[in-house]
Amino acid sequence: DNGPTSLEDDRYLAGLRGKKTFVYEGGIKAICLVKYPAAFLGNRKLDEISAHIDILPTLLDLSNIPYSPDELDGISLAPLLKGESNTLHERYLFWQSHSGMPQQERAFAVRQGNYKLVQQNKVNGSFDPGIHTNYELFNVALDPLEEKNLVEKKPEIKDRLLAEYKK
Repeated sequence: DNGPTSLEDDRYLAGLRGKKTFVYEGGIKAICLVKYPAAFLGNRKLDEISAHIDILPTLLDLSNIPYSPDELDGISLAPLLKGESNTLHERYLFWQSHSGMPQQERAFAVRQGNYKLVQQNKVNGSFDPGIHTNYELFNVALDPLEEKNLVEKKPEIKDRLLAEYKK
């Protein structure tokens, strides 16, 4: 589960910002525990960023079921889990939160490496990206609680992440 639905809820969020339906870490971050003693080394913590879209290609790989990686959005975590690799190739991950009809730039996040661009504004009713946008940029490796907005200090990273989101 990726958090409570109310900020007043006293469920544990490890100090993370946001809640369920938010694109801050408190709304999207969830742990994943995997046990497969016949194939995986035990007692390891992997810090590579992955997402739900990686589960299907991972299970297909582990089951030796052929598939075309180009037909899936995710990547297989099997080499990482089996200790054949220590890292995943760097990629962009995207989150979009909305009620009803999706609208571009309404409550989204895009992450590459340590940097995450957030536009959390979830206004009710109509949404105009020219009026309602409020970009925030975080280095989540150094600032996991998303308290230090770097958007003014690193506009080139904001622009790159925003361009990838808009593709």
